[in-house]
Order: sequence, then structure tokens, then C-alpha cells
Amino acid sequence: RTAAVARSVAHQRKRIAELLTNLLRDLAEIGAAVGGSELDFKLNVDTVGKLEEEFTVARLHISKMKSEVKNIVQRCHSLESANIDA
Repeated sequence: RTAAVARSVAHQRKRIAELLTNLLRDLAEIGAAVGGSELDFKLNVDTVGKLEEEFTVARLHISKMKSEVKNIVQRCHSLESANIDA
């Protein structure tokens, strides 16, 4: 019974690592499309420190993308206002 629980925990950890890896790759693609620079996400899921570093980088890029989206929305509103006034 304990062995079954250990196998289940190991399987869940592996699935979580795979999901996080896929999430980071998707974020890297979004960052490359929005930010113009490609990120290098070579993950080693056995290294916790590396994974934490990648999440920090991902959070920074998400913040950057959020700012860029806000700027784009503001520019769109400005252009719409200019078109209405013209």
C-alpha cells in the first residue's frame, strides 16, 4: 500500500513537471511573439533551482507582456479617437 502511494506521488510529480514545462514553453513562445526576443527554456525538471529560475523569467516576461498590451490598448483608443475627430 505504501509502495502504491509512493508510485502515485512520483507519477503526479512527473505529470506536474511536464505540465509546467509545457506552460513555460508556451510562455516563451508568447514572449518571443510579443517581445521580439526568443527565450531559451531548456528545462531540467530534476533541478528545482533551475525550475524556479525559469518561473522567475516567465513572470518577468508576463509582466512585460502585460505592460505592452496596456500600451497597445491605449494606442488603439488614441487612434480611434483621432479617427472619430477627423
